[in-house]
Amino acid sequence: MSQRRTCSCPVCGQDFALKEGISPEEYFITGFISLYAARQKEEQLPCPCCGENSMRSTVTSNALSRHGDIYICDACGAEEATCPKPIKEWVLMKAFLNPKN
Repeated sequence: MSQRRTCSCPVCGQDFALKEGISPEEYFITGFISLYAARQKEEQLPCPCCGENSMRSTVTSNALSRHGDIYICDACGAEEATCPKPIKEWVLMKAFLNPKN
């Protein structure tokens, strides 16, 4: 019988089960991207990739990232089409993974 792996959220402290083959960091990144993507539909936010206020007001008129169901600005979308940047290098992810105290 395999042991169930769990991890605690660094924000709220709640324990949750980890899926097999996914590191805690990947799990948090996926969850955070999902939250940001949902929030994009409610208000105009900066581009999660470059951090610039270059997003169009209608979120679906921006470029859809290949990293998931999240929109990025057209410039980042064009760059991602030719030379994708790892998601850990996105401005949003750097801020999430390395918060300043």
